[in-house]
Amino acid sequence: MQDSPNAEARAADPGNWRRGLRRLLAFALLWALVSGADVHSWLIGVPAVLVATGISMQLWRGPPLSLRRLLLFLPWFIHQSLAGAVDVAIRALRPAMPLAPGVIHYDL
Repeated sequence: MQDSPNAEARAADPGNWRRGLRRLLAFALLWALVSGADVHSWLIGVPAVLVATGISMQLWRGPPLSLRRLLLFLPWFIHQSLAGAVDVAIRALRPAMPLAPGVIHYDL
């Protein structure tokens, strides 16, 4: 894969290193929250965090996330979430819906 002519300039940019470090810490925190306090999970977690950081640095080259854009996104997200929840509730409570909830155990 050929690097673009600006790849070296991007790699030398101090802001790029700071963004990478922030992403690395965010992915590590996410892994710690999801995996719990299990030390052995970091055998998989360290490579996963490094790969996720590398991929995100390659894929997300746009402007950094901003509080303003997050505040603009939240009302839309909340509206869509509530609309989906109401739709599911209506479908589940409809008498004609043949639902038979239960728990099925599968051996792994």
